[in-house]
Amino acid sequence: MKRLALCLALIGGLCACSHNNDPQIKADEAQAVYLDTVLAKNGNSNTQSYVGPTINTMDANNTDQTFGLQAQKTAQGTKNYQLMVLLVYPNNWRLYDSASLVNQDKVTFNVVSREAGACFNGRCLMREMMAISLTEDFLIKNAKTGFQVNIHAQRGGESVLFVPSPYIIGFMDAADKKGQ
Repeated sequence: MKRLALCLALIGGLCACSHNNDPQIKADEAQAVYLDTVLAKNGNSNTQSYVGPTINTMDANNTDQTFGLQAQKTAQGTKNYQLMVLLVYPNNWRLYDSASLVNQDKVTFNVVSREAGACFNGRCLMREMMAISLTEDFLIKNAKTGFQVNIHAQRGGESVLFVPSPYIIGFMDAADKKGQ
């Protein structure tokens, strides 16, 4: 019975993370994010990788947004954080090429991949994956409020993502405590 209650709490918490970029997320979701963050030890490089659960949203431009935090921790304890983003949309390439945080300058942005997906009647789903570098100080500073990222396309327009507070808290807690 306790396992069933825990599973339902986890599912409910993760589902709530995915609704409409809503900054009003319940605080108990931090625990669900903590539990769902995966730790992988990279034996050869002596580093640990932390992969947070994904948040899935759809914006007004018919863009499917899938994103989540990742961190790499070296043997010396240094952590590098990234927001991994996959944007899937119909038709022509948008060619996303930069990102900015609200009330801040542009951030380091790397295109990981671009590929055309399934096509039907000459229309294809376009997939662009990117990595946005974030500092630990930035994540700590925004842990109580969450943060917004605007991803800009060469061909105009942008995608707006919101990473809620409980997600940051749960992920940062996992990156600090898991694997010790």
